Amino acid sequence: MKVREKPGKRPAAVLLAAGLALLIAASGAVAAVSVQVVAHGKVRTGGVGVSLEALSPGTGSLATGQRAANDAAVTATGGECWIRVKSETTAIGAPFGSTSWGNSPEEAGEEWIRAADGWWYLTRPLAPGETVTWPGSVECPVFEQQLLEGGWAWVPASQPLDPAKWAASSPDPSDDPDLRAYEEAEGAELRARVTAEAVQRAAFEPDFGAYDPWAGVQAEPAAYTYERGI
Repeated sequence: MKVREKPGKRPAAVLLAAGLALLIAASGAVAAVSVQVVAHGKVRTGGVGVSLEALSPGTGSLATGQRAANDAAVTATGGECWIRVKSETTAIGAPFGSTSWGNSPEEAGEEWIRAADGWWYLTRPLAPGETVTWPGSVECPVFEQQLLEGGWAWVPASQPLDPAKWAASSPDPSDDPDLRAYEEAEGAELRARVTAEAVQRAAFEPDFGAYDPWAGVQAEPAAYTYERGI
């Protein structure tokens, strides 16, 4: 069965966020890949700062159920710091509307740990001027309706897929009757954003077994943006 599934001198405390944008072709479940770097604002955490640079190729293709590399280089531009990274993808203009979901790398290595709050934490401090690679990836999944706290929402389908749902109608009674229980994002634009945050190394010791390893300590997200077409 076919599955339709940014020159100038930078302030030392500026946080950059980078993303990989994907554009699904109008024909079939194939997406073209471009690079997008997104960010605005400043981080003030005792002279700590990080920069984020996309490392993955700017073009390629992505089919439903497949992954594209979304690696990023995270550099400590200020003092020694703890860092964390998060990746989120948004599908805009899918047959069922727009939706967002978190992405996780297939292999993050021993230096990274994913906490219950959805962030990936580097389990060692980053030295001033040091760069570490975030081995991210982007996937275009099959979507399904799930009843969440805020109501029905289209989210990546649970694995393994249930073949019967390809023929079943969406369980949300407010949906178009033509929408099935399983749908693909054909015709949509996928935008994946990677965000990196940093806090002072001397501020605290993270508890990597906790829901929030930084215990409520927050960096103020910031950014600068450029987008390169296909």
